[in-house]
Amino acid sequence: MSHFLLSTQTLFDISRRQNLPAERWLEGAAGRGIYKDDIAVSAVALMSIEQEVNKRINDAAQQTSDGGKSRVYELHKLLSNAKILFKNYVEDQRVINVDGAICERWGWLLETKITFEDQDGKPYDIGSVQKLEIACAIIGRNNIKFTYVDNARDAAGAISDLVMERPIEMFPDGTT
Repeated sequence: MSHFLLSTQTLFDISRRQNLPAERWLEGAAGRGIYKDDIAVSAVALMSIEQEVNKRINDAAQQTSDGGKSRVYELHKLLSNAKILFKNYVEDQRVINVDGAICERWGWLLETKITFEDQDGKPYDIGSVQKLEIACAIIGRNNIKFTYVDNARDAAGAISDLVMERPIEMFPDGTT
């Protein structure tokens, strides 16, 4: 049985409630033999989402048009959805906390330049929070590694022991 760790971006996409590939991946998991207890999130995911959404709320609030107010409302709804989703993972004890083994692996990843490609093939270097999530996936829980669920692709192959699943590849055209 495989175990999966949802990336912060995957949680962000699920919380949008726009029928994005990540949301369809999660909704169809049971049909693929992946059950609730097989899916976890990193302890840093909600903090990362809150930080990004609050930044976007501040930017949108500075707009003087009604579009700014509308955007602020949408962003508050997104944050609320993310908090509800994360709460479910907490209640089910499916949050991966950072321990010594994860910190050790994270330290190695911090010293490594890791280039991912976005959905359009554009390369970007990943930051420390995503490296921490990847360390969580590689180390896993109870000697079981996670498959990291994210739409990005390890462009340089720098993380040889990371297994990824890309919802965008499973649902590229909006179909299930």
